[in-house]
Amino acid sequence: MRKLKSFILILLLCFAQTLKAQQICSGAGSSDVLPTKCFEIENILVNACTSNEGYDEMVRLRVGPNPLTLNSITTVVWPTVNSWLGWATYTTTTLGKLTTINNTISAAGNCGRLIKLNPTDVAPPYARILIITSKVFSVAAIDFDFSGLKDTLYVALQNNSSVTLGHFTNSNVGVQSLSIATSSCNENVSWNTDSLTSGDGSSVKFTFSGTPTYYNNGCAIPNTPYTVDAGNTAANYCSGNTVSLTGAIAGAACFYWYPQNRAAGAFSDSTSLVTQFNIATGFTGAVKLYLRANASCTNKLDSVLFNVGAASGNISIT
Repeated sequence: MRKLKSFILILLLCFAQTLKAQQICSGAGSSDVLPTKCFEIENILVNACTSNEGYDEMVRLRVGPNPLTLNSITTVVWPTVNSWLGWATYTTTTLGKLTTINNTISAAGNCGRLIKLNPTDVAPPYARILIITSKVFSVAAIDFDFSGLKDTLYVALQNNSSVTLGHFTNSNVGVQSLSIATSSCNENVSWNTDSLTSGDGSSVKFTFSGTPTYYNNGCAIPNTPYTVDAGNTAANYCSGNTVSLTGAIAGAACFYWYPQNRAAGAFSDSTSLVTQFNIATGFTGAVKLYLRANASCTNKLDSVLFNVGAASGNISIT
């Protein structure tokens, strides 16, 4: 009964559709790469999708293993002459904007959500924080950007209602840098404007080590597909054998292994892509092992199938 309860708990933790910043699995494996410092800069929308660039530019952060209070971020150094104006508190108007965008995301059939983040609010571990550079951001621009969202973003607003000048320069300036810091943690990234893909929606994403990649999705959130592959096994094994498994997942996902028939045996680690299945002594018949993953609002499943015969008895030769 205890094993059954644990299995059900894993299912609930891993596959329930909840408003969490990022699907971090408790009791299951994750193919996502997680930050170890207090936060990382993941992405910058350098060329906003409206004429008032200073209102609609965006920066996305990834919180580290500990919760992060928004107003602990006290320093943002933009690469242009714009000053850091601090954080805005949500009003009825700005909350209404988030509701409008979330309704569009739902109408498009996607599970992503935008959640307000006021200065005293706390983002949970591994959350994604989206910084919009103004509290008078354009609903039309953001609505178009995020209708395909399949993640949860905590949205923080810079206390800007008048600076329309862009916080980033789109070309002809060479290397630019952005610095964001708390009293104990600093994150800095650099990129070259000569490498930007031209036009509205021009963006840069960064590895946790700071390596930039330049792209342009045409002002739309990319829906990155993910795949699940349980690998291959031999066709036949004997009772009591150990089966080596090598699964593969492309894209961030929560995952775990499980057998179709639990009497067939047990995994050495059901939350590792590379693991072993120990066939129960005395078991014979067909065995099907599943690798199940969840990401981007959907579950995916792949399996391996093999046959187990009786173990050979002892042979005595005279």
